[in-house]
Amino acid sequence: MTLSRKTRSRKGFTLVELLTVIAIIGILAALIIPAVGKVQESAKKSAAASNGRQIGLAYNTFANSGGKTRNITSGGTGDSALNAGDAGDYAFILAKYGGLNDASIWYIDSDDELADAIIPKTVMDATEESHQLVGPVSWDVIANLTKNAPTSTTPLAATRGTDGTNSTWDETSPWKGDGGHIIFLDGHVAWYDDLDLDPLLKYNSSEEANNLQEAVNDNAVVLKGKDI
Repeated sequence: MTLSRKTRSRKGFTLVELLTVIAIIGILAALIIPAVGKVQESAKKSAAASNGRQIGLAYNTFANSGGKTRNITSGGTGDSALNAGDAGDYAFILAKYGGLNDASIWYIDSDDELADAIIPKTVMDATEESHQLVGPVSWDVIANLTKNAPTSTTPLAATRGTDGTNSTWDETSPWKGDGGHIIFLDGHVAWYDDLDLDPLLKYNSSEEANNLQEAVNDNAVVLKGKDI
């Protein structure tokens, strides 16, 4: 006798079920993708802040070595070896006298201006007599700061793009105009969205400063990272 075997037919997804799954995936993607983007941006900002602290540390190492307080000058004043014509020269002085020879410190990953840049491994060239930074860097730096400037409120450098006299960063800045970091003389680094809303202090004053230039002494010079 032949036994017949009953087979159970498999039922596939209906169109409604498939559309429901697709809709759920779309909703999850809409929630997850922006969150991932924010996490990545936060990580880049943290890395930039860490680099900023290294710049501040190198400046303090430079300023307090050599037996007396030193500063980086510009415009032909002071010791010619410590005179910076641009941000590249400034980086060279910190490399030679402050121990900060890692060139990557001067670049921020989110900086679109660096898309075609060739980033060297070191700031100093093989002769250790000049720098090899070509094109823009991601930081503006300040020269001619007075040696007795208040360290906790005086800016030393900032994310490129304020031009020194603006309260906000322009759209070509590493964070697309959404703010930037400021490095202070004591080495601490802080994030600012807008210096009108979150002002600095004027040099040696308790009054509010809405740009970098107001927060430093009159003859201080902002050397722009884009002008190398």
